[in-house]
Amino acid sequence: MVVFTIFISPSISISQDSPPPDTGGRLYFTFISSAYYMDKRWGQGMPWDGIKRTAEIAHANGIPVTWLVNARSAEEGKDLFTEYHEKFGDEVGHIISVNKPEADRWGSEAFYLKKLSYKKLGEWIAADHNTIVKNLPWAKLLLGGAGYRSDKMVRVLEKLGYQGLWGHCWEQTLTDDISDRGAPWGFYYADSEIFKRPARASGGLVAVEWTARDLNLAFRTGRPETFSTDPNDVQRAGICDRRNIEYWKRFVGQYARNTKYNAVVPLAVHQEAHEMECSSRICSNSEETIESTAQMLDELFKYVKTTGAKIVTANEAIQAYRAANLSTPPTYALFDDVYKGENPPVLVYYDTNGQLFFEKGKIEPLLIRNYMENTDTESTEFASVPEMPAIDCRETAPGAWTCSITSPARLPCGLAFWGSWKEIAAASDSAANISTRILPGELAFVSFVAEKGANEIIVSLK
Repeated sequence: MVVFTIFISPSISISQDSPPPDTGGRLYFTFISSAYYMDKRWGQGMPWDGIKRTAEIAHANGIPVTWLVNARSAEEGKDLFTEYHEKFGDEVGHIISVNKPEADRWGSEAFYLKKLSYKKLGEWIAADHNTIVKNLPWAKLLLGGAGYRSDKMVRVLEKLGYQGLWGHCWEQTLTDDISDRGAPWGFYYADSEIFKRPARASGGLVAVEWTARDLNLAFRTGRPETFSTDPNDVQRAGICDRRNIEYWKRFVGQYARNTKYNAVVPLAVHQEAHEMECSSRICSNSEETIESTAQMLDELFKYVKTTGAKIVTANEAIQAYRAANLSTPPTYALFDDVYKGENPPVLVYYDTNGQLFFEKGKIEPLLIRNYMENTDTESTEFASVPEMPAIDCRETAPGAWTCSITSPARLPCGLAFWGSWKEIAAASDSAANISTRILPGELAFVSFVAEKGANEIIVSLK
């Protein structure tokens, strides 16, 4: 039995007034910045200049920052973080940061974390937790995580009373040694046994994205870092630069449109403090790049405030999600190609059974992620389905469809009937867990679990 000794954080009250999905939801914008003591190949010390530069931009726009700190940055930066908390409502989260000597000795940060036992990982995280809350006693330490996460880490954080797991990157594969392909977008309750999939039971840690992605182009191009809210990545790709953030504005609009179908739509933006500094301690970007990033963030913050989004800390976003959803709900996202408009819109849907991708005009899914199997979270193709079901849908009378589904295994599946439908009903003697939903003006949707072999679903549309 592992025992972790921790300081008790202040109690948290959670409101229960978030609207259910059918009455419309809300866009929640949160800005997070890694502000940990650097012991890396790219820098050594506290990124003071980067922290202050980032804070100045955010606070000038009325945006509270959630600073991701480790034990040493909490200790060395306690006066500054306390000032930011008292004046601007900033909060802190806990980033689990591996130092350069350990990473070098084990080959990588991820490999080091993989090799730690549950006991050693728990003792290490608990010690950091204690140091953070000792130096920042006002901290509601709800969010913890890192680029590399594991089932062990989830169970440790749950034991320590955290409510959020930070760090997943939708559809990312091996950039920065991080692979999150297969995990859902946005927020979901992480399964403590297989953290990249939504838990079937209620409660648990709310998984919080590292940074939001373009759900159309990140999926289509296989370049999720490029089509994202990461300032340096979109700048390097020539998509946004300085005051020109038209792509980001359209991107925000796509997230906002999906509040019609989901109670809470999170839009998380992250920028490392050390990437906003070029000093003798740390210099990972040029002054020109830093100035461009500063202007991009300034424009983004100004624009988001005009959209009606609720501006929150990460803690508040987690609380809003928990208040609206006792467990991971069926989640819908319609997303256009907002860069060049060359690709059809997509629907990205997920529930506790799986994640499905659809292209406008096509009834059958393009891709399926299967969450029902005990899949390997270390796999770069987590929850992949190597052989898709064969689907044949025929309209036998106006609005009456018969769909035959031949599935190679028991799989999550769905059907998308695009158009301005008002009603939908579906029935089957073979498929299980049938659920329907109208997305007004867009499509009628059926989700189900296809059994291995032949399945037939009768769909009625009006």
